[in-house]
Amino acid sequence: MQHATDAAIVDTLLPANGDVNITLDDAANTVVFQINRIIRDSVLIFCGDPTSQLAVEMSGFWGNGDQGKAELHWRTESESDNLGFNLYRREIKDEDEAEAEAKAKDKTKTASTSTSTSASASTPYRLIADYTHLKGQLTKAMRTDYTFTDNMVTLGKTYEYKLESVDLYHFTEEYKNKANLTIDKIFLFDLEQNMPNPFNPTTIIFYSVPGRYSSQKKLPVRLEIFNIRGQLVKNLVTSDKGPNRYKVAWNGKANNGRYVASGVYVYRINIGDKYLKTKKMVIVK
Repeated sequence: MQHATDAAIVDTLLPANGDVNITLDDAANTVVFQINRIIRDSVLIFCGDPTSQLAVEMSGFWGNGDQGKAELHWRTESESDNLGFNLYRREIKDEDEAEAEAKAKDKTKTASTSTSTSASASTPYRLIADYTHLKGQLTKAMRTDYTFTDNMVTLGKTYEYKLESVDLYHFTEEYKNKANLTIDKIFLFDLEQNMPNPFNPTTIIFYSVPGRYSSQKKLPVRLEIFNIRGQLVKNLVTSDKGPNRYKVAWNGKANNGRYVASGVYVYRINIGDKYLKTKKMVIVK
């Protein structure tokens, strides 16, 4: 084992079963690794100025929000001492949203003074995943693709994401490109089985109006309940609705306000006289 008496320790690695002192011997123009105890684990040894190069060579950061969630993708061409990534998100509000919020805070302001740009209307960035979850490749000279799904988003909202890498020294480097996504979704027509079933006295019915959420093309919806003889018992929904998944509760009362008797009932949905579906439910008292 070689010792460097006049050289200062510039770094120390601390694995589970030992440590390694790294010293520089300028006279001999050498780097000395002094192992102080037996090390049973593998040790990654790195030298040099931690600020001398970027931890990650990024080649792309993009995403899509067409499935009702935000799917982020990024690609690295190489990584050097990269622990992982921090991912941040903020909501981007349009001028109408900003104006409405400003008016709500101060009703005395005019529209001209309360209108904000989309940048100033945006919420602050919030960390949604850090490098302990989005782990990097440490050192790798090959392309790597990453994916992250953000489910904590709202349909119709626009979000901006930014990404930064974290190296072994915990220095961060922010990637200049950002991903802007508007959350959208295509809904398929559906009438789901009521829950619970059988029930007493209340049950929940879910149904979906078909179409792309962002289109907001409204269709007339009728959701009705009939007895086993085909007689109308209750009009649950009679209104125009845009594409989305909805729920409605029935408390077991008929249109006349009286509770219906135990038995089998049929509930039927009609959307624009084009989408029709029928299911059965049971009331037990």
